Amino acid sequence: MKKGIKIVTIGKTSEYTLKLIESFIHRSDELPIQELWLVDAKSNEDQLESMMKSVKSMFEKENLLINVFSSWNQKEALVDADYVITHLDNNSFSNSDLHENSNASQQVFSALSTIPVMFDIINDIKVSCENAWLINITNPAGIISETVFRYADFDHYIGVCNVPSQLTNHFANELNVKSKDLIPYFAGLNHLSYAMNVYHKNKDKLPQIISMTKDSMHNPYQWNYEFIKELGVYPSPYHQYYYHHDEIDKFTGVNIDEAILYCCDVACSIISSIHNDKRDYQVVNTVNNGHITDLPDGCAIEITSRITKYGPVPVHIGRLPIQIRGLIQSVKAFEELLVDAIYEKDLKKVLLALQIHPSTQSITNAKRSFDAFIDGNQQNLFRYEEGK
Repeated sequence: MKKGIKIVTIGKTSEYTLKLIESFIHRSDELPIQELWLVDAKSNEDQLESMMKSVKSMFEKENLLINVFSSWNQKEALVDADYVITHLDNNSFSNSDLHENSNASQQVFSALSTIPVMFDIINDIKVSCENAWLINITNPAGIISETVFRYADFDHYIGVCNVPSQLTNHFANELNVKSKDLIPYFAGLNHLSYAMNVYHKNKDKLPQIISMTKDSMHNPYQWNYEFIKELGVYPSPYHQYYYHHDEIDKFTGVNIDEAILYCCDVACSIISSIHNDKRDYQVVNTVNNGHITDLPDGCAIEITSRITKYGPVPVHIGRLPIQIRGLIQSVKAFEELLVDAIYEKDLKKVLLALQIHPSTQSITNAKRSFDAFIDGNQQNLFRYEEGK
């Protein structure tokens, strides 16, 4: 095992930070952390200092000799880092007037805020720690991943989502087995991936899991059994935005506190798997190289992968089932158009991307929502002004 490692977290110090620290502590026997840097904006310097003291106290309580530093100087903090975790604050923009289609609108507006910041971080990584792995838990993770693979010229990147891990735990509970003994094959996009198979001792248990949804006690996401049976794969809770668009308020969403916990735990698990070359199966946002043949090579996908010291090695899915193929391809087209628009700083194209999103019910309402967002965020959109 190599010498102690250096980890840098970048983003607003919050409950994410504390959950990350808990996950580090939980894996202290397999993650020899020597330095941990907390990076936040200079405007949050007091909060950052307070968080650093809390983190030091947590480590000391567990008798862990880890040097903890705080800084608003990102370049300084990144020097010789082994791993970088980004949990950015994407609420700096006002989203008060979303009208209908808030799911797509939220993705678009968050992407406008976070993607330029992510480019700045990657540029600094290339200078200060070019071999470091960047683990992103900031939403919209799929769109950020698409941007990185498309335009950043940076391949040490992994996007993380909480949903596959939560669903895997749900499957394990249904089967009365340990989640570590399951190998679920997920495929699709961030917040739009499906469980294609769920293997336990080399047997696919997904048909059994689907059949159990007949009983409401085994159907926490309130899926229609006949629909899921015909679909033949298991969707995530976020699919409610597509399959139950008009009734979305009546259906079970994702608990935010749980989502934070899972995201942080998965991020730490991935770092441990890379560092220790575990070659275990985890679901990540990574690049498509023929693993899903119905999506373009080079695009971002969410897929089960073996995590090695060289990064993720995705399983091969091949063609997507026809019953889910069209929706996934349509959302991927939205992601590609949006990413191109943001990179080109073309706000008209950003609007078009929002209007072609498959859950957009009215291009008129989408434009009204977009115009309200632009009017309310002029001072935050300076990066998209011509010549900037």
